[in-house]
Parts: sequence; C-alpha cells; structure tokens
Amino acid sequence: MLLQNHPNATGISLKIEWIEVIFHANAYPVCMYSGLANATSTKSWLDYSSYLDAATAGAFDLRQNIRLLDNVMKLGVEVWLRLIKAGRVCPQEIDWLLCHYSSHFFRGQIVELLEQAGCMISEEKWFTNLYSRGNTGCASIDLRLEELFNSGKLQPGQKIFCFVPESGRFTTAYIMLTAVENTHKPMISQISNFLRFPKLRLSQALNRNSPTLRKLICCGS
Repeated sequence: MLLQNHPNATGISLKIEWIEVIFHANAYPVCMYSGLANATSTKSWLDYSSYLDAATAGAFDLRQNIRLLDNVMKLGVEVWLRLIKAGRVCPQEIDWLLCHYSSHFFRGQIVELLEQAGCMISEEKWFTNLYSRGNTGCASIDLRLEELFNSGKLQPGQKIFCFVPESGRFTTAYIMLTAVENTHKPMISQISNFLRFPKLRLSQALNRNSPTLRKLICCGS
C-alpha cells in the first residue's frame, strides 16, 4: 500500500479522510491469546524447561474465548453509533461499507444492532470477500480494499467506510475514505502543448533557401 500526499497521475486513488482506533482492553478479559496454558496462568511458554514441555502443556496453542465474541460486535457498533451522533459518519452518504467479520453469523448481529438503532446501511452497499476468500484475519480489510479498488465499481466522489473489529483485546478501527481522481494533466502533456514545431518536408529541408529552414536556423543561432 502506497501512501502519498497527492492522487495518482491516472485512475482513481483513495483519500484518507480520517482513522479512529478504539481500545476496550480494560472492559473484558483477554479473548484470544497464546503462550499460556490458560487465561489465568502466570507461567508462559518461556518458563518451561523445554519447548516440548511447553507444547505438551498447551502453552503454544492459540486460544479464544468464544463466549466473549458477542461483546466485540456490541462494543464496535456502539462506537459506530457515537461516530454517527458526532456527525463523522452519515449512513446515507456511505457508498461502500467494508466490514470485517470472521463468520456470516456475526454479520447478522451487526445488521440487527444497526437496524435497532435506525442506522442501517443498505446491504447492497456491503462489499465482502468472506465467501470467496474465507476469514483472512488481520489481512481482511486490505484484501477487501484491493478487490474493491480493482473491481471497476468505484467512482470518483464515492465514500467508503471501513469497520474493523478485533477480538484479541477488543480493538476496533474505523476508516473513512473517498475515491478521488486526478483532474490535473501530467506535466509532460502540459509542456507538449507549448512545443509546437512547424512541419518541415524533406524537399524543404534540402533547399537552404526555404523560408521555414532559414527561420529555424535563425532561431537556433
């Protein structure tokens, strides 16, 4: 991903309007972790006498408390609604919603919460590759942006809202983007408009008395 302070010379670029990252690590216990035999253990994999002992104890296992996952979506939508109230997100102005969720099950939860709050963004505007790529975890939003960017569906001026909840420590990111197009001609094309050379036929070039040739020689000298 290339970040720069101006649009690409050609085609569509994505302008970052703002990024908001909210942490809720203080609100709930750890949801996803590794390196411990269990969530309350004070002994990490480094404290075992060997890698084998750590693996046998389950210290290398990736664990997730799925009972906490419902809270991830609730907290994420709660802040989403605060952004709407603050005027930073207007559901009617959103052209594309890129929302990360690891399972279709959680999509239903998000829809239900937004509908209850009267802030639903039409599902026709939701862009996802979950059903073709699967759950790609932390790469999800990057892959979805890349696919939407190259889909041919983006138009200049369209607003893209990204909602990225993370279950490990209840972190949620919100991103507002605008599709923009460079309306300025490249400098080389501007220069070429000023460099208009007269057409010179070969027969004229061979004739040193040609008015056109004399004019060029005088200008060049």
